[in-house]
Amino acid sequence: MNLGQLLILATVLLFGFYVLGMRTVLTDRFIMLILMVAAVFFVLFPDISTVIANWIGIGRGTDMIFYFFILFTLFRFVGISSDRKRIDRSITEIVRTIAIDNAHKGGLDK
Repeated sequence: MNLGQLLILATVLLFGFYVLGMRTVLTDRFIMLILMVAAVFFVLFPDISTVIANWIGIGRGTDMIFYFFILFTLFRFVGISSDRKRIDRSITEIVRTIAIDNAHKGGLDK
């Protein structure tokens, strides 16, 4: 196992721990900022991605960026999924409140 594989594996494990208990809006924004800065850096200096990839044992810079893209996609999926769950809970609470209010009033007015 080379350094690149260890780094990707460690990143996936850290991501798992992050999802399970360390998620906050501030850390989400901080991670997004880091990813955006890295993306801009690699667009401005594409040859450096190959140098870094070779240093950590990945053949091409393109492969390394693809691995980062997969991690970024997982990060966004978790963010969107948790937002959806939060919205679903809010809608459930609203519908439940309306249903209880209508039941106390004797049902819906017709």
